Amino acid sequence: MNASACLYQFGILKRIRSDGNPIIWMDVRQSGRVLFGPRPESLVPEITPEMLFHALERELGYLREEISDKAESEWRNMPSYRAYAVLTVCRILYSLEKDDVVSKERAARWALRSLPEEWHPVIRQALRFDDTRRSPAIALHPIKQFIEFAGTQLSAGPAA
Repeated sequence: MNASACLYQFGILKRIRSDGNPIIWMDVRQSGRVLFGPRPESLVPEITPEMLFHALERELGYLREEISDKAESEWRNMPSYRAYAVLTVCRILYSLEKDDVVSKERAARWALRSLPEEWHPVIRQALRFDDTRRSPAIALHPIKQFIEFAGTQLSAGPAA
């Protein structure tokens, strides 16, 4: 996982020290849909629980950086990114608990059934967001708190 590679994200192409995202690889392996060519299992490595756990830590770190740490972040003030961040935290927590990857929406629905009620309002707001400029931006403070909650869960380690 230390090979140099490129990442195109948020309209920016840059060199990184990773050859991919295990969360995406896991999703590709599990999708089972082939339009043309070989099955994903022949191209994409098997993702171990340890690989997934470290990918979840990185994803949460990226969110923390953009939402909490970088005051000049262009992403933190975008309403769509705020909703994305909340739903991604739901998926991180789901993946931590279930050792599996599902859609952000499915993870958010799981979170509404499984997480403490204090997180339900921010999750519901993210689920309702429709990016038509009619949806209000989610306040930063509850997103920061939700990210820190997820960090606490991750620091406890993978579910056994």
